[in-house]
Amino acid sequence: LALLKAPQLYIKAGHVNKAISRFRAMLSAEETRSTSNVRLSLAKQLAETLMHSITDSRYHPPDTESPRRVNSRQNLGVNNIGESPWKPRKYSNTNQFVPTNKQEEIVLLLMLCEVMASKHVPLNQNPEYDAHRANTLQGAISVFHLMNLALARYGYYRTLCEMFERSLRYAPKEEHIWSQFALVLACEMVLAGRP
Repeated sequence: LALLKAPQLYIKAGHVNKAISRFRAMLSAEETRSTSNVRLSLAKQLAETLMHSITDSRYHPPDTESPRRVNSRQNLGVNNIGESPWKPRKYSNTNQFVPTNKQEEIVLLLMLCEVMASKHVPLNQNPEYDAHRANTLQGAISVFHLMNLALARYGYYRTLCEMFERSLRYAPKEEHIWSQFALVLACEMVLAGRP
């Protein structure tokens, strides 16, 4: 939880760009099994911050030319002077997708959040998993709400339909998801010109 505090403190102090840089720096660290929940929270908070605190004109894409972005896998076995063993490895690749605008970054973050959130929801519908399913489903539903806000604004209802279709696999009894799915389907049909 302490990792999540730094960007929040920047936001409270009015330094939104520093908070976004902090979010991006933490998300660029290589993932481990123990950090998946933290990564989900960070990605969701970054998407929320981009949606609510940054205008399109004030948006700056992620910095890919930073000297700190080194592929640590290439340097395995090489003793780098000045490198701390406690520093996390960073993702870096020449084929890495880098968003060019705010909308691309928000959608990318939320799609990653959807995958991470849905991975933790149990598919087994036995009553003994109800408590765990309810907890993990709440996290997935919050991602669905953010995705609705991000994509409906630009009329990307087909992507929303696909997201809700995937979610019905692990939440077939959730009325809220069914109603959201129905609304998105209706919007897609209107947009496509079908009555």
